[in-house]
Amino acid sequence: MALEKVELRRRYLAVRQTLTEPQRLAADAEIRRYLCQLISHVFAAGTSGSAQNFSSNKSDQRVVTLYRAMRGEVDVFQTVPCIVAAGGQAAFPVTQSRERRLDFYVTSASTNWEKSPFGIVEPQPNRGQVAVAGASLVVVVVPGLAFTRQGVR
Repeated sequence: MALEKVELRRRYLAVRQTLTEPQRLAADAEIRRYLCQLISHVFAAGTSGSAQNFSSNKSDQRVVTLYRAMRGEVDVFQTVPCIVAAGGQAAFPVTQSRERRLDFYVTSASTNWEKSPFGIVEPQPNRGQVAVAGASLVVVVVPGLAFTRQGVR
């Protein structure tokens, strides 16, 4: 199974790298457009009072976790304005390598960013970012190279 995943990753990375810059930018823009629509839909469903309310916590936070793109990943950072416009907050992971976990921090225009030891651009949590409890994460966007039609990575 692991070898199959490595081969699939290699194959789809090669496919993505064959795209021209305009093709990749257009595909990324389409993904961001869809993501913004999805977030707006999720937030609207959460305010309707239906049984499918997206938030079970009392604070009713609308926190969307994103990632900073690296190595040709889709740049979803540009969806932050649509998240804020929909009444949400954007949070980004900070790697806690010793504990082998990710902590999430809400960011703003004044967030300071730095590269982690893994080369991932992350918010600096010691500069005023607010930590987010896992139960407050409404939408979690993860990087992926290929997905099935059912959304499996």
